[in-house]
Amino acid sequence: MLQTFKRLTGDTALYGLSSILGRVLNFVLVPLHTSYMTRAEYGVNADLYSILAFLMVLLTYGFETGFFRFTEKYKDKSDLVFATATRSILVSTAFFLGAVFLFGDSILKAMRYEDHPEFLFLLLGIISADVIAAVPLAKLRSDRRARRFVRNRLTVIAINILMNLFFFMLLPELAKGTGSTAEWAKGMMDVDNLVVYVLAANIIANAAMLLDLAPIIWKVRKGFDWQIWREMFKFSFPLMLAGLAGVANEMIDRQFIKYLLPKDVAETQLGIYSAIYKLSIALVLFNQAFRYAAEPLFFSEGAKGTDRKLFAQILRAFTIVMCFGLVTVLAFADPLKELFIRDDSFWVGMDVLPILLLANVILGLHTNISIWYKLADRTSFGMVITGIGLVFTIGLNVYLIPKIGIMGAAWATLASYSAMAASSYLFGQKYYPIPYPIGTILLYLFISSVLGYLAFEYARPDFLVQLGCILAFVATVAFNERKLIQLVSERIRKR
Repeated sequence: MLQTFKRLTGDTALYGLSSILGRVLNFVLVPLHTSYMTRAEYGVNADLYSILAFLMVLLTYGFETGFFRFTEKYKDKSDLVFATATRSILVSTAFFLGAVFLFGDSILKAMRYEDHPEFLFLLLGIISADVIAAVPLAKLRSDRRARRFVRNRLTVIAINILMNLFFFMLLPELAKGTGSTAEWAKGMMDVDNLVVYVLAANIIANAAMLLDLAPIIWKVRKGFDWQIWREMFKFSFPLMLAGLAGVANEMIDRQFIKYLLPKDVAETQLGIYSAIYKLSIALVLFNQAFRYAAEPLFFSEGAKGTDRKLFAQILRAFTIVMCFGLVTVLAFADPLKELFIRDDSFWVGMDVLPILLLANVILGLHTNISIWYKLADRTSFGMVITGIGLVFTIGLNVYLIPKIGIMGAAWATLASYSAMAASSYLFGQKYYPIPYPIGTILLYLFISSVLGYLAFEYARPDFLVQLGCILAFVATVAFNERKLIQLVSERIRKR
């Protein structure tokens, strides 16, 4: 068990490097974007990227996770599994692009971007590259080529950030000069909406990503197995449906804000909501880094028949870290907003932050708990569980957003994630029992929520009181985990 923990820690560090740096460095773009873009433009940006999230799940149709599963099942045919998955995605993406070009005008009208057809074409370029790269990137993870994976992701991140800096900061300076360079810069600046710059930077970065992955993608020119494809599709299709419901639970609130609020304020409110959501970066990035490392590990350990207590202990440790992050972010919310959201007109939405942070903690718990149905080959439960969450998401968003605006979206998110985590746990205990320390987990959630709320609502800007709230949570954990701490201390002394 200790060796597995070491492996998980090492993988989390490596995959976390790209995930954490990616999120952090992209988070650096928040002050850039909120300084130059209006709240309405920032809302359009959030809307478009929420659409990208839906398309990513739809067009990969669960084959990323399916690839992990069937690489383990057909270890002697791993290259054939890779070729089958990748070629399938290439063909389906081509059909999707053709359909969008055919019905482009209707799609733009539904999106309310009839005056900006460039948005749709840039989105197609971004999503095509992301989808084509999905399985090759999964192969790097499956082959435990973490350094190669990290190199690719960091290269893409760096280019994306550099291009954003170029479009938003360098280009206006070039336009102030004289000569052909200044004229070219002025032409580049002739855009109606600064969101175009964000999308263009993403396109350029994605092109570099595909170029780097080209040697891996080129290997799929031969090989396709219909039997493997049918098995993989049968396994993955429920994951896609669950994934769509999952993305809906995470992203559809942006669409409800866009369509349920009056048109004259919808984009502005969406921009405010999305900017405040960015302050939950610490919890989101840890959850993502953990997922990157844990998913292949869980499949591997599950195949070995490892003691399920390991999964329970992993969730216990995960909960402590996430709850600590919750209290810390809420305690220092003021300096965080001043540092990263420079335009104070966005700050009117800060009241949604505690709700969204707690929602992200519970989402992390749900992600870990839900590994059971993948290990037990009962992926159809993923659809059921996320469907339960989707009922809460749709029902509460439709009811609350017209009444209380973006606060309604935040409460709907928290309720949805809570319903999914609870239902996943209950189903899991019936079909794949794991002895999770539920009492301890609920205790940490309660204590961190209370301390975080006190720090956010009453302690600001008293640094000592804020720090006291954080230390109070640390003390709670230390007292509750004193036996484990004593055991670890004794082992360290013996060395």
